[in-house]
Amino acid sequence: MRKIILFFALCVSFMTYAQDKINAPQILKLKFENEFKGASDVSWSLFYRGKFRDQLRYEVEFLKGNTKYLVSYDKEGNIRAIEKSIAINSLSEPILDYLKRKYPTFNINEASIIKKDDGDEFYNIGVSDSKEFFVLVFNKAGDFLYLTSLGEKY
Repeated sequence: MRKIILFFALCVSFMTYAQDKINAPQILKLKFENEFKGASDVSWSLFYRGKFRDQLRYEVEFLKGNTKYLVSYDKEGNIRAIEKSIAINSLSEPILDYLKRKYPTFNINEASIIKKDDGDEFYNIGVSDSKEFFVLVFNKAGDFLYLTSLGEKY
């Protein structure tokens, strides 16, 4: 059961609203292949992002080694954000302390770091108990920013 929950949590953290898989434009595929050589299990999707969901994004999920990635490209082929799964034990002490203090009965299911094109970095930490699953977002310094329900991304 724990493996099923962990697998579900990993899948959900890289997804937003359900979208059909697409064939990305060839120029994006070429850029991706040059930037992420050796990627496997590659899957492209099309989404709208931004505060008003008005920014078209091509997103590609893939594995490189044992690490899961999600890369977001704009329609011109520029990388807008890279999300990379990380080991839970690599989280900083401020994040771990916050989780122990505020969510002592919750399991930490997943962790990822998101690097945006403007230089901002965030940590997404998926936590759950027997009834709930949600993602906590922290800044690079380890300060809690907000809690996001499933399907939300910034």
